[in-house]
Amino acid sequence: SPVIFSLWFLTILALDFMLSTVRFMINALVPVKGMDVVKSMIQIMIKMFVIFILVIVFAVGFLIASWIGALVANIIVSVIVGGLLFAIYPSMLHRGIN
Repeated sequence: SPVIFSLWFLTILALDFMLSTVRFMINALVPVKGMDVVKSMIQIMIKMFVIFILVIVFAVGFLIASWIGALVANIIVSVIVGGLLFAIYPSMLHRGIN
């Protein structure tokens, strides 16, 4: 159905936005001289933790509502987390952490 397709598309976009802001935050928090391998490992661990939380949100949304409820819940959580990180990131740049 077009509604489910549109919700999956929005879910992927929201997830990409959230994971991109996670990457920006890690780059701002880890020193520039930090090893790239350590940065990559930290990014992978945090991203997998976030995806695990989203899987739980998806499962709860599916049990409570349906596919549509699960996708909408996932979009909302991804946008909120990504928005919070996006709001914090400029203040870190302004202070000169990156």
